[in-house]
Amino acid sequence: MVSAKRVPVAESAPTQPVSPYGTSKLMTEWMLRDVAAKLAAARWRVVNVDATVIAQAPRLAPHFGAMVANIAQDLGVAPGAVNLKATTTEGLGFTGRGEGIAAMAVALIQED
Repeated sequence: MVSAKRVPVAESAPTQPVSPYGTSKLMTEWMLRDVAAKLAAARWRVVNVDATVIAQAPRLAPHFGAMVANIAQDLGVAPGAVNLKATTTEGLGFTGRGEGIAAMAVALIQED
């Protein structure tokens, strides 16, 4: 039976980059590692992740291998446990106008 417990993983996420370099890559690494550490402290672990990046440009497919490897390393899972996709909004909204990139992700977690 699956038990539902609240694990406050996002409450302490900073709204500004915590890296002295201020790059989103370093912020993402910090957030993923922080979430994995908080889950581990609560005796939970990531089983798999499904993520979608929404962007009109650049084309991300050539970078998927490195992106999956980095996400897997930061979360402490095998690369096969990370599913990454990309899509566009066909020119609609801020992502379609090239003003930004959005992402959605869901993770299956399991109590250890």
